[in-house]
Amino acid sequence: MHRRRSLRRAWPLALLPLCSLAFATVARADLTIVQQVDGGGEQGEMTIKIKESKTRSDLAQPVSMITDSATGDTIILQHNRKTFTRVPASQTKALTDKLVEAQKGHDAPKLTDTGKSEVVNGYKTEIFTWTVGSMNLRFWVAKDYPNAAVIQKQLDQLQQGGLSQVSGMMMPKAGQLPGVRLRTELGFPGHKVTTTITSIKEDPVDAALFTPPKEYTEAALPTNEASE
Repeated sequence: MHRRRSLRRAWPLALLPLCSLAFATVARADLTIVQQVDGGGEQGEMTIKIKESKTRSDLAQPVSMITDSATGDTIILQHNRKTFTRVPASQTKALTDKLVEAQKGHDAPKLTDTGKSEVVNGYKTEIFTWTVGSMNLRFWVAKDYPNAAVIQKQLDQLQQGGLSQVSGMMMPKAGQLPGVRLRTELGFPGHKVTTTITSIKEDPVDAALFTPPKEYTEAALPTNEASE
C-alpha cells in the first residue's frame, strides 16, 4: 500500500513539471536541464537528462522516471526501495484516452500573449497564458536564450512519449511559442505548481543512466494504478 501511495505521488509530481518543457529527428546534442519546482506539496530541484530518444527525470523526491519516446514506454525508479516499475505504452494510451474523453465539451485551448514581460534568471521573457478546461497556465518565454530554436525542438521530446505524453497533450506545441519556456505556472482548482529552469547544458550524458541499476529489482505495477 505504501508503494502504491508513493507511485501516486510520483506521477503527478513528474507530469506537472514536465509541462514546463516542450523532438524532432535532427542532429542534436545531449541535454541536461535543471528546474526548481515549487507547489503541489513538493519543493526542490528536478534534473532532466535527454539522450537521443530517451529522457530521464530525477525528481525532488527519491524517484526517477525514464521515458523512451520511440517506444512510448516508461520506467519508474524508486531509489529508497531499489525497485523499478515498467509502464508500457498501452497503459499510457489508456490514460491519454481518458484525458481526451474528459476534454470533450470544453473550449479549444487558447494561447494569449499578455503583452507583459519579466526578467527570469537574467533573461527577458514574454508572458503568455494558456487555458485548457479548468487548468490555467502561464509561460515566461525567452526569445534570446542561446541556441533557443534547436533546444526547443529537443525539449519537444518530453511531450512525445510515455507518461509525459499525457501532460504533453494539454500543452502548446513548440512552434506556438517564440522561445524557450524558462518558467511555467500551472493552476487548477486548489493547486498551483511553478517550475523554473535554472540551467540548460549541452554536455554528453551517460547512456547507462537510462536503464535500471543492476541492483534494483522489478516490481509489478497494479493494473488499476496505471489507469488512475
